Amino acid sequence: MPTSLHFTQKFADAIVATLGCHDRVIFKGHLPFGADWYLNAFVDRELGMRRKDFLPWVEKQSQALVDHAQALAREAQAPYQFLQGYQRKEALIAEHIRTRRISEGLVAVLCCMETCRTVKLLHGSKRPRLVFARRPQRVLYFYFLDPEFGLIYVRLQTWFPFTIQVYVNGHDWLARQMVHSQLGFVQEDNAFTQLDDPAVAQKTGRSFSQTALGHDPCPLGSTVQSAVVSALAQGTRLLLGHRSGRVQHRRPLPQPRRVGQALPTSPRSRGPAVLGRRHHDLS
Repeated sequence: MPTSLHFTQKFADAIVATLGCHDRVIFKGHLPFGADWYLNAFVDRELGMRRKDFLPWVEKQSQALVDHAQALAREAQAPYQFLQGYQRKEALIAEHIRTRRISEGLVAVLCCMETCRTVKLLHGSKRPRLVFARRPQRVLYFYFLDPEFGLIYVRLQTWFPFTIQVYVNGHDWLARQMVHSQLGFVQEDNAFTQLDDPAVAQKTGRSFSQTALGHDPCPLGSTVQSAVVSALAQGTRLLLGHRSGRVQHRRPLPQPRRVGQALPTSPRSRGPAVLGRRHHDLS
């Protein structure tokens, strides 16, 4: 039977506590090319190349970005995987975390084909013209374990206009804050099923936008900042060629302390529960 009661009112007898906090937070950066004419003017005047030469040139830059990603993976001794078809990326990353037994740094680089906004060349009345279109292309995913934010990924489109996206999980950030404050909790996947002090957890969760992000124009953990800056600098060098690109960022966030303790297993838990995510349990 339909009811106008709020969910928490309807099931008040079964609810122990409520928690509201940021979940998935995404930062996105792109080159400001909104119209086809602006793109053509950029190629004609800024890059100074023929329009028919632009796509072969971009193809070389795309491969250079992939080579750069593979070099980063080798340097960090992390796997680089090309994925075909549908794959559950988070499941693959969780497996890498378990098998590599890491708690910080680059977990893996995944490369897959996705349909994204890019460019194609069409015939024109007097000369060819470049237009934006959606086409399959390689996309790179850099997965990191950051000491401040937990699991983060940087998504980089390898074809012009080289869109970049940074994903942060507010639940992971809150879990790490509770670990640092020695507050007991149980986290099942992306949900908290047990909280020792719901009031303190709620207060901490509400501080995410001020405490975690603040007023820094580069609101990322220290582990991922260098990778984002590296990717942006590489893309700038590729796009502008002989022009010197300049990428700025502020001082990284301070490294948090690491504190952890075991919690009793909840009757609803699927195995031993510890402070933090289950895939960090390596026993």
